[in-house]
Amino acid sequence: MEQSAVINILADFAEKHSGKILGVADDKAVRLKDAITVHFADYFMSSIAKCSQVTTLFDRSKPVDLFTLYVNINLEYARSKVSDKRLLEEIRTLSASNAVRIFLIIGSAGTGKTFLLRWLFLSLLKTAGSRIPIYVELRGLNDRSDTGLVPLIFQTLVARRACLTLDSFMSGMNDGEYIFILDGLDEVDPDRRYSLSRQIVQLQDTYPGLILVVSSRPDEGLESWVMTRLYSVLPLDKKIV
Repeated sequence: MEQSAVINILADFAEKHSGKILGVADDKAVRLKDAITVHFADYFMSSIAKCSQVTTLFDRSKPVDLFTLYVNINLEYARSKVSDKRLLEEIRTLSASNAVRIFLIIGSAGTGKTFLLRWLFLSLLKTAGSRIPIYVELRGLNDRSDTGLVPLIFQTLVARRACLTLDSFMSGMNDGEYIFILDGLDEVDPDRRYSLSRQIVQLQDTYPGLILVVSSRPDEGLESWVMTRLYSVLPLDKKIV
């Protein structure tokens, strides 16, 4: 995705999101556009580059554009077959008042979960009316002494050159402005996974409107996630009866 396209996306965000998250005193369009470009432009440029470039098992030395490799993925939800595009639309349009805002994407190794989450991130960026998507690899917790999920997400933003304060970031959470796309729960060290799972569930309870999309391999511990929308990645040839 070219820089000009990213700037256009940021301009759209400026019209959709309040100045509160950006530390802007009012919501005039010009001020918002300037602020969101300053605060998030570098972050989105970095994240788009990361999510849109992938390697394959055949040649890990040459990154390939995600959209040239991506094959549309079907999932099972409530014993019905749904497409990735339907999932995208459900995430985009979910009401802030809905009590169940965790989308749990379950699939075995090699079923395309990471590709799907990156595709969701890039697609939400281009979709009118979306909250602000933030893509985070959860395995980053393994290298931290702090096991907090919110600090990991905020530090991911800052590490990719987002210029915003913790207060502004938390203000966005309080206003339900974000979609946290959390990739690879199963890649977190087992001794940290239970705490992380509790934090994800608590975020839904604490911040109305916040949406969380989480991917994992099948795990018995996930059965305790009651207030969750469970999607299972389907093999290409599976049919639901």
